[in-house]
Amino acid sequence: MTPDESPSERSLSQDREPVEVLLAEDNPNDIELTRKAFEEGKMLNNLHVVQDGVEAIQFLRQEDEYADAPRPDIVLLDLEMPRKGGVEVLEDMEQDPVLKKLPVVVLTSSEAERDIVESYEHSANAYLTKPVGYQAFQDIVREIENFWFSIVKLPPTE
Repeated sequence: MTPDESPSERSLSQDREPVEVLLAEDNPNDIELTRKAFEEGKMLNNLHVVQDGVEAIQFLRQEDEYADAPRPDIVLLDLEMPRKGGVEVLEDMEQDPVLKKLPVVVLTSSEAERDIVESYEHSANAYLTKPVGYQAFQDIVREIENFWFSIVKLPPTE
């Protein structure tokens, strides 16, 4: 910690524990691309995957089969998922005093302006369009790592 950094601030790069990443994604190919990109990344991480919005909320609230799940340091959220879409997950997170503090990066194939606007209206921290091809996808994951895990100061974990 630097002299001008308050004790309540933390950078994920300073943590000795692995970074906990929740990926809410229903496309098996995108799950595999993300998993591979994080495995090849520079940060020690645990990637947790849920395949729909209902499971995402259960994981985040540590309910049912996710009772022992860790609190993620960051959520990567697809918009188009079964049972509950990404915007609905954002709405649920907004209403929860603990979950609303978690950084959420929307990582989706949609470039629709209404999806971008709606995501930010519901407190998404970033909106990224999934690139085509593994190398471009890996580049996006590296940028996520660099920004969220090295530069950003986050509130203390609960």
